[in-house]
Formats: sequence, structure tokens, C-alpha cells
Amino acid sequence: VLSRRQGSGTFVSHHSSRISEPWHFQFLEDDGVSVLPAYPKVVARERTTQRGPWSRFLRQGRTPILRIDRTINVNDEFSAFSRFFVAGANADFMEAIPIGELHGANFRIILSEASRLPVTRIDHNVSVIQANSAHTNRPNVDKRELLLRVEISATAGGSIPMYFQELFVPRTDRK
Repeated sequence: VLSRRQGSGTFVSHHSSRISEPWHFQFLEDDGVSVLPAYPKVVARERTTQRGPWSRFLRQGRTPILRIDRTINVNDEFSAFSRFFVAGANADFMEAIPIGELHGANFRIILSEASRLPVTRIDHNVSVIQANSAHTNRPNVDKRELLLRVEISATAGGSIPMYFQELFVPRTDRK
């Protein structure tokens, strides 16, 4: 796969899995219309009892939920970080998929097809936070760095929690 950058040239891309039909993570090309390519890569997947803003939404009890961490390369310009949480049958399903198949995958589409329930509502909460290594998947983080944090909760059928996602985006001039 080749990627072209005006004024720089044509390069062989080291990415193999561009996300299809992104809803939450789109940045615009210079033309203000086209969407830049984004390449998510799973860097961790684990069951966790960790609690956070996702706990109430996913009705997290004492049973561990599944967390999938991804780095998202946007057009080789910057990288963002995502934490994706699912519970119950959705967690079991996502845990059974080989990690290699999750690189570049659109988790919303995977879960909707598996459950036969379309996502019918998406809520976003946006804030700016100070970075730490848990928000970037980088060991050395400048504590003065600010990140855009987007919390996403997705429901099906009006009240069935499908997933909760946190996106951490570094400073960029991209819309």
C-alpha cells in the first residue's frame, strides 16, 4: 500500500489495516472534506476489575470486564490511544477473536453483527486532561502535555449497553 503526501512524495505504508467506517475517530484532510486514514493496532487485551467511568454504564459488577487497548496512527502524522471496554457476552465474543484480526477492525461493526443489534445511540463526553503514561501507551510522557479525552458510550435498542470507549488524542491542528 502506498501513501502520498503532497510536497513530500510517495511512500510504502507500513500499515496494513485501515479502519472502515469510523464514527468516533475522523480527522479531515486539508481539503476539509476527505477523511484521513486511521490505522488502529491492538497493544493489549485483558480482563480487568478496574473501575472507572465505564463501570456504571456497562453495569460492571464483580465480574471482570474486557479492556482492549489500541494505538491509532493517523496518516503517519500523530498517534492517539484508545481503551475499549465491553462486558458480558460482548466481552466473551471479543476475547475469542484472535488479536491479529482486531488490528484495523471497527469494533462497533463487529459487535453489531455478532449481537444482531445495531448501535442506536452514541453519547460523547469531551474534556482536556494532562497526559500520563496510561493515556498514551508511551512510558515517558511530558506531564505538561495536554490530551483531548473523548468518552464514548454506545447503546443498542435504547438501553442495552454495547461498549464504552476512551480516546486520548494529542494536540493537532487537524479538524
